[in-house]
Amino acid sequence: PSTTHGEDRRRVTNSNLSGKPGLVHAPIIRTTEVAGKPLTIYVTPREGWGTASEINYGVYVLALIFVGTLLGFLFWAQRLLKSRRESWQQLSQAIEAIDDGFALFDPEDRLVLCNSRYKAFYNRSAHLIVPGAKFSNIIWGGVQRGQYKDAIGREEEWFEERMEAHRNPVNSIVQRLDDDRWLKVSEAKLEDGSRVGFRVDITSLKRAQNEAESANQAKTDFLNVMSHEIRTPLSAIIGFSKVLKSAHRLPAVKALVEEAAAESSATKRRFEAILSHFENYAERIDVNGQHLLNIINDILYLNDFEKADKPLNLTAVPISDIIQTTVQQLSGLADEKGLYLHAATTDALVHGDPVKLQQVLVNLVGNAIKFTDAGGVRIRFREADEFVQISIEDTGCGIPVNQQGKIFDSFFQVDSGLNRRFDGSGLGLTISKDIIEKHHGSIRVESVAGQGSVFHILLPKERASDLAA
Repeated sequence: PSTTHGEDRRRVTNSNLSGKPGLVHAPIIRTTEVAGKPLTIYVTPREGWGTASEINYGVYVLALIFVGTLLGFLFWAQRLLKSRRESWQQLSQAIEAIDDGFALFDPEDRLVLCNSRYKAFYNRSAHLIVPGAKFSNIIWGGVQRGQYKDAIGREEEWFEERMEAHRNPVNSIVQRLDDDRWLKVSEAKLEDGSRVGFRVDITSLKRAQNEAESANQAKTDFLNVMSHEIRTPLSAIIGFSKVLKSAHRLPAVKALVEEAAAESSATKRRFEAILSHFENYAERIDVNGQHLLNIINDILYLNDFEKADKPLNLTAVPISDIIQTTVQQLSGLADEKGLYLHAATTDALVHGDPVKLQQVLVNLVGNAIKFTDAGGVRIRFREADEFVQISIEDTGCGIPVNQQGKIFDSFFQVDSGLNRRFDGSGLGLTISKDIIEKHHGSIRVESVAGQGSVFHILLPKERASDLAA
């Protein structure tokens, strides 16, 4: 069966087809066999297929939307790539403009980028510093070419130390290069495993430091020599002044006094008066000589007190022994000013250097007497489980609150004017604090201006393990 197209569709040319001719306009045709005979089926929508213009319009709209979206995405991607390229160029220019060396290594420890300053530092191994090169290969190449002075003679050991510092960067390190330049190397590890590194040229600073250390060593040598040259005659002066302070006890003087007494009582009195003046002058020589010797000793101690490795002669020190020695040494000075000097006794032992601890107590008690005009000085004790506290209490002029935090600074004095009442170098408390801290103790002050001061020293007790050692 078929229909005639282009003619009247109502005319059916085959009587085997019955129905409305309009139903088979542009049908979907399927042919099958039923009971041995062919059966052709025509299928069309009830309302028809619609017009071609309607179908094309929807397709066009979808196509336009798709094309517009695609173009928009491409435009956005192009802008993004351009912005990224410009940012990368700006970053590269900024890195290149840095005066210091900069390098970036990826999580695989391969070089991503570095500036020209970075390569200029490592002139012998610059050809190895290229993107993609591993950090270990760059470093080892520099070691083989003598790039690092500190590595010469211990190449493998130095290389391992350098790689460990690179893998676990904590503090900056200093590198000495083959051309006598010094670099400060600072590295940091990022979250993704990448590493950034800076190289700062500190050659001028290092040279200045070396010059300062050389000058400081020259100063130390000078002070050591001069101290010997000064202290030797000064010790003789002090020794003879002590003898002259008690000239009346000398056999020759006693004989002369007896001869003067035999001649006349008036001659004896005149001679004894001359002898008294003589001994008084000797006392002044002794006091001032001892003061000068103390200043020299303080300066020498200050010269090397930062040497933490200087050993102390640690032993079990009876507190009462060093206190009584201090009292005996300074009681005359207290008597001259009409002050009392009292000290408690204790059986406590501290772990320390007896000479250094004696020096501290002489400094503190001597200061207390010097700054006290009425009343006196008292030394007290207090024991705890692991520490002994020694307190030096005076009734002197006290220390203003705003200056109590400075009294342990070198050369600081509360009365610092040219016409100050009290002499001294301003080093006694500085040295005392250093000695106590090297004993793993502490020192502090409590003071009220016009009412006096109390210095508290805290020292570790002697333990059974220390005694056994």
